[in-house]
Amino acid sequence: MSDTTSENAFIETLAMRVRELREKSGLSSAEVARRMLMDRGNYSRIETGKTNPTSITLYRLSQIINCEVADFFK
Repeated sequence: MSDTTSENAFIETLAMRVRELREKSGLSSAEVARRMLMDRGNYSRIETGKTNPTSITLYRLSQIINCEVADFFK
């Protein structure tokens, strides 16, 4: 597997985990985007694996959905 393929798989797995934890928190993606002061489309790109969120974005997201940053990688 090439580095790019591995990286894409990692981002897709992270995206699925973000969505899973957000859904578990009971919040809609629109509500999370609003609380993050982020456009809904940009937030959607995180959950669909179309973008690589920064560590700060993951930190803010963890605060909103009440989890630890490490939970995104479990």
